[in-house]
Amino acid sequence: MQPGDTDVKVRTEIKQPGGKPIQLDYYLEKQERDWKVYDIEVGGISLILNYRESFANEVRQAASTV
Repeated sequence: MQPGDTDVKVRTEIKQPGGKPIQLDYYLEKQERDWKVYDIEVGGISLILNYRESFANEVRQAASTV
């Protein structure tokens, strides 16, 4: 991260006893005073993209019944 950055990715790894580590990354945006999380990736899968696709499927199904 550089001093003027307003959009960053924080990489974390959750270690489990006897299990594989889980990659958990946070995407943050600097607002006026605070940093806000706007997306989370679990094992490389974005929650925003995942829910966007689920929502798009619901809209397509609803549109096909009208």
